[in-house]
Amino acid sequence: MLLADVSHLAQGWDNFIKWNFRLFKELHESWKKGYCEDPQVGWYQGQIGFIDNYILPLAKRSQAYVEKDFGDALVANVLRNRNRWVECGVKATEMMASGADLSAELENDVLARLSELGN
Repeated sequence: MLLADVSHLAQGWDNFIKWNFRLFKELHESWKKGYCEDPQVGWYQGQIGFIDNYILPLAKRSQAYVEKDFGDALVANVLRNRNRWVECGVKATEMMASGADLSAELENDVLARLSELGN
């Protein structure tokens, strides 16, 4: 159940970045209403910390409960997404911040640009 809640972090980059951006937009909207701090501050480093301290250990623990190939793929995907985030997460965060106020119709344009980062 825990893994299902955060499974986008253990899937491919496109899914990782899509849901990362959507969470950023949700928090950005809350920030504009005064409900929380600006999500851009600390977003890059926060993602690394979340992956290192929660997602990767969870994926490794899951290996005991799923087929070996599936469990290995979960861990490998988490590590790939982490490495790509380390490489281009600062730029991705900037792109998310500039795209957070765009209309829903333009979300696909932002996602396409985010998807290309690190290729």
